[in-house]
Amino acid sequence: MSYIIMKIKKISSVETYPVRHEVLRKGKPIKTCQFKGDDNKNTTHFGLFLEDKLVGIISVFKEKNNLFSETNQFQIRGMAVLKVFQGKGFGAKLVKEAENHCVNLNADLIWFNARENAVPFYEIVIILLHRVHLGKSHGFRQYTTWPFFSVESKTCAPERL
Repeated sequence: MSYIIMKIKKISSVETYPVRHEVLRKGKPIKTCQFKGDDNKNTTHFGLFLEDKLVGIISVFKEKNNLFSETNQFQIRGMAVLKVFQGKGFGAKLVKEAENHCVNLNADLIWFNARENAVPFYEIVIILLHRVHLGKSHGFRQYTTWPFFSVESKTCAPERL
């Protein structure tokens, strides 16, 4: 029996581009894969590797959203898993890694934008992650804006124990 080694590690913003391009910006110029704030000192990018192949990414930006009152806010952005590897739990592992990173930085709030077709994924991941993690005083809210859908239509926060 052979095992495939999975690891998540910090990567550069440029290393996210192949997965961002394939999953999030398909058919658009590669330059659209660069996000504002990608190279800020408070931004961290993670890659999920199977053996040496990058199959998933997530980025964490220190970003204040005025819709929320919390002070130390972080935004999850650019979460993507190559299509052939979707549905295998890799996205959830990336979200958990990002959340742990934010908790280590004393985050008051983690927020993100989600495309409407990705909302069910995030709702499931939040429920699964927080069954164990709800005891922490860190919220995980979802908010979205045009062109995906409005803040009022999708906002969720896990109950705290």
